[in-house]
Amino acid sequence: MRSMNEFEIDRLLGDVTWGTLCGVLPRGVPYAAEVTFFCQNDEIISLSHSAGMTGDCIRHCPQVCFKVCDSGRLSRNFRAASLFGEAFFHLPASSSEMIGWWEKLEQRLGSPDRYLRPKQRCREEGRIYPVLRVRISHRTGITDWDCDDLHAN
Repeated sequence: MRSMNEFEIDRLLGDVTWGTLCGVLPRGVPYAAEVTFFCQNDEIISLSHSAGMTGDCIRHCPQVCFKVCDSGRLSRNFRAASLFGEAFFHLPASSSEMIGWWEKLEQRLGSPDRYLRPKQRCREEGRIYPVLRVRISHRTGITDWDCDDLHAN
Protein backbone atom coordinates (compact mmCIF):
# COMPACT_ATOMS: atom_id res chain seq x y z
CA MET A 1 0.00 0.00 0.00
CA ARG A 2 1.19 3.50 -0.81
CA SER A 3 -0.02 7.07 -0.98
CA MET A 4 -1.55 8.26 -4.22
CA ASN A 5 -0.21 11.29 -6.03
CA GLU A 6 -2.42 14.12 -7.33
CA PHE A 7 -2.59 12.64 -10.84
CA GLU A 8 -3.82 9.32 -9.42
CA ILE A 9 -6.45 11.00 -7.26
CA ASP A 10 -7.67 12.97 -10.29
CA ARG A 11 -7.87 9.75 -12.28
CA LEU A 12 -9.86 8.01 -9.55
CA LEU A 13 -12.28 10.95 -9.41
CA GLY A 14 -12.69 10.64 -13.18
CA ASP A 15 -13.28 6.89 -13.03
CA VAL A 16 -15.95 6.74 -10.32
CA THR A 17 -19.32 8.48 -10.22
CA TRP A 18 -20.41 7.57 -6.70
CA GLY A 19 -19.02 8.78 -3.40
CA THR A 20 -19.87 9.11 0.27
CA LEU A 21 -20.35 12.48 1.94
CA CYS A 22 -19.51 12.24 5.65
CA GLY A 23 -20.66 14.83 8.15
CA VAL A 24 -21.94 15.28 11.69
CA LEU A 25 -25.58 15.77 12.69
CA PRO A 26 -26.49 18.53 15.19
CA ARG A 27 -26.75 16.00 18.03
CA GLY A 28 -23.12 14.96 17.38
CA VAL A 29 -23.85 11.70 15.56
CA PRO A 30 -21.84 10.89 12.41
CA TYR A 31 -23.84 10.63 9.19
CA ALA A 32 -22.90 9.47 5.70
CA ALA A 33 -24.83 9.84 2.45
CA GLU A 34 -23.97 8.17 -0.84
CA VAL A 35 -24.29 10.52 -3.80
CA THR A 36 -23.51 10.77 -7.48
CA PHE A 37 -21.18 13.64 -8.23
CA PHE A 38 -18.93 15.42 -10.66
CA CYS A 39 -15.89 17.61 -10.15
CA GLN A 40 -15.66 21.19 -11.29
CA ASN A 41 -12.57 23.24 -10.53
CA ASP A 42 -11.74 22.45 -6.88
CA GLU A 43 -15.28 21.43 -5.98
CA ILE A 44 -17.38 18.30 -5.71
CA ILE A 45 -20.87 18.97 -7.09
CA SER A 46 -23.90 16.84 -6.23
CA LEU A 47 -27.65 17.26 -6.24
CA SER A 48 -28.28 15.89 -2.76
CA HIS A 49 -31.47 17.06 -1.03
CA SER A 50 -30.90 20.05 1.26
CA ALA A 51 -33.97 19.43 3.44
CA GLY A 52 -32.85 16.01 4.69
CA MET A 53 -30.19 14.78 7.08
CA THR A 54 -27.36 15.79 4.74
CA GLY A 55 -28.63 19.36 4.91
CA ASP A 56 -28.85 19.11 8.70
CA CYS A 57 -25.19 18.08 8.82
CA ILE A 58 -24.02 20.90 6.58
CA ARG A 59 -25.97 23.57 8.43
CA HIS A 60 -24.58 22.24 11.74
CA CYS A 61 -20.97 21.84 10.61
CA PRO A 62 -19.99 22.57 7.00
CA GLN A 63 -16.62 20.80 7.34
CA VAL A 64 -17.05 17.42 5.61
CA CYS A 65 -15.12 14.50 4.19
CA PHE A 66 -16.01 13.14 0.77
CA LYS A 67 -14.80 9.57 0.22
CA VAL A 68 -14.44 7.67 -3.07
CA CYS A 69 -13.25 4.09 -3.44
CA ASP A 70 -12.62 1.58 -6.17
CA SER A 71 -11.83 -2.01 -5.23
CA GLY A 72 -12.28 -5.61 -6.22
CA ARG A 73 -14.37 -7.91 -4.05
CA LEU A 74 -11.30 -9.18 -2.19
CA SER A 75 -9.96 -5.65 -1.61
CA ARG A 76 -7.21 -6.09 -4.16
CA ASN A 77 -6.35 -3.46 -6.73
CA PHE A 78 -7.93 -0.82 -4.54
CA ARG A 79 -7.83 2.94 -4.78
CA ALA A 80 -9.38 5.27 -2.26
CA ALA A 81 -9.34 9.02 -1.77
CA SER A 82 -10.60 11.31 0.97
CA LEU A 83 -11.38 14.91 0.06
CA PHE A 84 -11.78 17.38 2.90
CA GLY A 85 -13.49 20.71 2.63
CA GLU A 86 -16.42 22.99 3.29
CA ALA A 87 -19.88 22.09 2.03
CA PHE A 88 -22.64 24.53 1.18
CA PHE A 89 -25.83 24.70 -0.83
CA HIS A 90 -26.08 27.00 -3.82
CA LEU A 91 -29.55 27.97 -5.04
CA PRO A 92 -29.58 28.35 -8.83
CA ALA A 93 -30.96 31.69 -10.01
CA SER A 94 -33.21 30.23 -12.70
CA SER A 95 -34.81 27.07 -14.04
CA SER A 96 -32.35 27.01 -16.92
CA GLU A 97 -29.39 27.13 -14.52
CA MET A 98 -30.92 24.27 -12.49
CA ILE A 99 -31.50 22.19 -15.61
CA GLY A 100 -27.87 22.85 -16.56
CA TRP A 101 -26.71 21.26 -13.28
CA TRP A 102 -28.90 18.19 -13.91
CA GLU A 103 -27.49 17.92 -17.44
CA LYS A 104 -23.88 18.16 -16.22
CA LEU A 105 -24.54 15.30 -13.84
CA GLU A 106 -26.21 13.27 -16.61
CA GLN A 107 -23.21 13.88 -18.86
CA ARG A 108 -20.83 12.80 -16.11
CA LEU A 109 -22.82 9.61 -15.56
CA GLY A 110 -23.01 8.94 -19.30
CA SER A 111 -26.78 8.65 -18.91
CA PRO A 112 -28.75 11.15 -21.02
CA ASP A 113 -32.16 11.93 -19.56
CA ARG A 114 -31.34 10.10 -16.31
CA TYR A 115 -32.94 13.04 -14.52
CA LEU A 116 -35.74 13.67 -17.02
CA ARG A 117 -38.49 13.92 -14.36
CA PRO A 118 -36.81 16.52 -12.12
CA LYS A 119 -35.86 18.53 -15.22
CA GLN A 120 -39.50 18.44 -16.37
CA ARG A 121 -40.70 19.57 -12.92
CA CYS A 122 -38.19 22.38 -13.08
CA ARG A 123 -39.36 23.48 -16.54
CA GLU A 124 -43.09 23.09 -15.92
CA GLU A 125 -43.45 23.95 -12.23
CA GLY A 126 -40.35 26.08 -11.64
CA ARG A 127 -39.00 23.67 -9.02
CA ILE A 128 -35.44 24.68 -8.29
CA TYR A 129 -33.38 22.65 -5.84
CA PRO A 130 -30.21 23.75 -4.05
CA VAL A 131 -27.01 22.32 -5.51
CA LEU A 132 -24.61 20.73 -3.01
CA ARG A 133 -21.07 22.00 -3.44
CA VAL A 134 -17.98 20.97 -1.49
CA ARG A 135 -15.03 23.33 -1.80
CA ILE A 136 -12.02 21.04 -1.41
CA SER A 137 -9.19 22.26 0.84
CA HIS A 138 -7.03 19.12 0.77
CA ARG A 139 -7.13 15.50 -0.28
CA THR A 140 -5.36 12.24 0.37
CA GLY A 141 -5.40 8.82 -1.23
CA ILE A 142 -4.07 5.29 -0.89
CA THR A 143 -3.68 2.43 -3.33
CA ASP A 144 -2.07 -0.95 -3.71
CA TRP A 145 -1.47 -0.37 -7.44
CA ASP A 146 2.13 -0.40 -8.63
CA CYS A 147 3.18 2.78 -10.39
CA ASP A 148 3.32 0.75 -13.62
CA ASP A 149 -0.32 -0.32 -13.14
CA LEU A 150 -1.39 3.30 -13.40
CA HIS A 151 -0.24 3.54 -16.99
CA ALA A 152 -1.54 0.10 -17.97
CA ASN A 153 -5.13 0.70 -16.81
